[in-house]
Amino acid sequence: MTNNPESQRGDHRDHVTFGILFTVSATLVIALLDVTVKFLTVRYPVVELAFARFAMQFILGWSLLHRVSPRRLLRSQKPALQLIRAACVLGTILFFMLALRYLPVADLTAVAFAYPLLVAVLARPILGEVVGTHRIIALVIGFCGICLILKPTGGLLQPEVIYPLLGAGCLALGQLATRRLRHEDPPGLTLIYPAFAGLVVVSPFAWTQWQAPSAQHAVLFLTMGALGTLVHYLTIKAHRWAPASTVASYQYVHIIFAVILGYLAFHDLPDLLTIAGATIIVASGLWVYSRERS
Repeated sequence: MTNNPESQRGDHRDHVTFGILFTVSATLVIALLDVTVKFLTVRYPVVELAFARFAMQFILGWSLLHRVSPRRLLRSQKPALQLIRAACVLGTILFFMLALRYLPVADLTAVAFAYPLLVAVLARPILGEVVGTHRIIALVIGFCGICLILKPTGGLLQPEVIYPLLGAGCLALGQLATRRLRHEDPPGLTLIYPAFAGLVVVSPFAWTQWQAPSAQHAVLFLTMGALGTLVHYLTIKAHRWAPASTVASYQYVHIIFAVILGYLAFHDLPDLLTIAGATIIVASGLWVYSRERS
């Protein structure tokens, strides 16, 4: 049986397409999650919401490992890497929460979206991936589109900008760890590790501030947990099919879904700069896709 180079290249392109589809799906789910969390945060403590999200993620991750005995539940091929990824997830949440105390949301988001660029820069030394010039250019162009949409203010000159920068660093390292784990552990196990670590950290604080949700809000709690779990699952699957830098190129699409859902849920009308920024982001993503398919 002979190998067909053209067939192999075709298979690679199809794999990358699957990775892109998982990535774009994840960004849509993130936007839905943001709307749900925004509704709940004005009524319930953040630590309570975090506990609910981690608990649901742990339960759903366990369900994906239903054939694994509880004694072997956290047995990983790369336990140290799983713990590093879990720490990165917790660090991301912690630093972004701290940033929200001091910076406008637009400034926080603009800095946070530096993480795709960090992923592309670190993919070569950490993963050994070859990051083409076209991906770097597309990431920079996409970041410019983000800045047009968010119109960050002078708050980016404050010393507190270190918090979203650290959060972006944790997010980037967490994504790279996800890529490294793609062939080591099943997705359910990669879901469980940060959920378990999150429960250990937030549980003592959540119970001291617990407010019993109404029946209607309990449904939203479950929805939030399910969406949060689905985001992690789709991201894990995306990194199984596509290089980290390619996945990063399409995570800018999140802001487009956020603008659309913001209009549908809160009647926030996009302005001309928002439309221009969204057009730039879509164009950069399509350019990367065309280069990946060529």
